[in-house]
Amino acid sequence: MVVLLSADALASPWGQAETAKALALEARRRKIGIVPVLLEPCPLPEAFRDRVVVDLSRDGALGVPRLIARLRGDRAVDFKSLSHRDFERLVGEVLTLEGFSVEAVGGMGDVGYDFVVSKDDQVWLAEVRHYSQGRLSVDVVHRMAFSVLRKRAGARGLLITSTQITSLAAEQLVESAQRVGVTIRVIDGVELKQMVLGHPELIDHFFVNARIHAE
Repeated sequence: MVVLLSADALASPWGQAETAKALALEARRRKIGIVPVLLEPCPLPEAFRDRVVVDLSRDGALGVPRLIARLRGDRAVDFKSLSHRDFERLVGEVLTLEGFSVEAVGGMGDVGYDFVVSKDDQVWLAEVRHYSQGRLSVDVVHRMAFSVLRKRAGARGLLITSTQITSLAAEQLVESAQRVGVTIRVIDGVELKQMVLGHPELIDHFFVNARIHAE
């Protein structure tokens, strides 16, 4: 779903209603991606500030190829097409490009997490969960919470999954971990996809080129 943003549209009750409807639809279905397109300089709504925005405010129609590339990329990013190993590698590269210091713990046996990541003096033990079927469960969060408590004092948990979960479910998972006494952040498939779309080189490497070689 492409949302066209301009000062007049954002000031219009109809524009506000349509934007709210689009966000509500995305929250319910989670398989609908919203692509914000900036037509002119204007303040972004809060709901769009953490998304990759296609900016056409400077070059107008000349920027349409960027929008087309974004839409193609949005369709190209299919986590189910990746093996668990490739999904884990993708997550590591995304976190690095997002400014985290990433240390893989592969080869150390099953320690309950896949990466030790740090940013802004905070340390996170990151576990990667790749699902071709099924969904993230509360039991997974509980196991990770206890693992964090055992492994490193003061660390936080970062749970990254390919599956799509509702905002309400994510809140319930985080609250469940907090009752154990651990802070856990969940990055689900929808949020991760937004992060990947911000780095086109990852789309080419993990999805487009991989599909071409497979064919």
